[in-house]
Amino acid sequence: MNYKNYRDSLLSFSRQFEKKALQTSNLSALRKGARPDGIVLVGMGGSGLAGDVLEILKKEIRLPIPLVVWKNYHLPETSFNRPLFIFSSFSGNTEETISGLTDLLSKNGKKNFLLGVVGTGGILKSLAEEYGIPLVLFPAEDLTPREALGYSVNSVITLLKVCFPSLRAAKVFSGNLHPKRFETEGKKLAVVCRNRTVVIYTNSAFAGIGYTWKIFLNETAKHPAFTGVIPENDHNEIGSFEKLSSRFSAIFLFDPKEGIRMRKKMLFTKQALAHCGVKTAEVKLYGKTETEKLWNSIVLSEWMSLSLARLKKVEPRRTEFIEHFKKTMKGA
Repeated sequence: MNYKNYRDSLLSFSRQFEKKALQTSNLSALRKGARPDGIVLVGMGGSGLAGDVLEILKKEIRLPIPLVVWKNYHLPETSFNRPLFIFSSFSGNTEETISGLTDLLSKNGKKNFLLGVVGTGGILKSLAEEYGIPLVLFPAEDLTPREALGYSVNSVITLLKVCFPSLRAAKVFSGNLHPKRFETEGKKLAVVCRNRTVVIYTNSAFAGIGYTWKIFLNETAKHPAFTGVIPENDHNEIGSFEKLSSRFSAIFLFDPKEGIRMRKKMLFTKQALAHCGVKTAEVKLYGKTETEKLWNSIVLSEWMSLSLARLKKVEPRRTEFIEHFKKTMKGA
């Protein structure tokens, strides 16, 4: 089992925020004509997490235009007059993401939109080079898409900075990230999750963080996990734990700066589920800024998932079942 390499990459996660790690080409195309009035970030799985991160941080970095995160085939309908489409794929070969780019490239007439591609290579890189599309490449190393989240966000920010030089990009990359400090807490959370289906609860503002935790549990630990948002889930989902509670764990991610009413909602929900036999844990989002809370929580979720993979004796990087499913779909 390749736990050591995964652990080493996690300990050096901060290096993914370095600009020197990226290769760029054709970025000047983003300066031609009017600025975009909206962003559509297209990506699946770990490659799409960059959009979830930006959705959380858009206020702190002062992103001046709306952001739509798209995780599907083709492209969404929007009201943007001049959108910037960013296609994010670690491998560059993601079927759904490629479908969106080829849809745009096949359009006839005036093309009043901007394009950008981020990833490590593959078909998307070839298309970007063929059509002169702005491209940001980062090193694949031996990482999985979810492990390369720092690279993905760094690459997307690099594209956005060309369009919006005043973007507070430095706010995205916290200098206070110290992965080692969360290893012990991650091991404790893995014990909470073991042998149970996991539900990650957050408030609506941090729903993207909850989804990131879910992905790491699903792929790294090969473990069933889902997300929920408080207070909405107090009006429906908690009723389902009455009979099946011993099969579940619930992890509550809370912001210490949360309003008193919301804080009570989280606490009462946790107590109600514990009363039903659900194994619960409470995780404080550490950090002085939204950025620090985000990256610290993501690193913690990686430690938890890696530790759970070790407890279950599963390979943390390989996702053979997912890859088999993708190959089966290609032949369908």
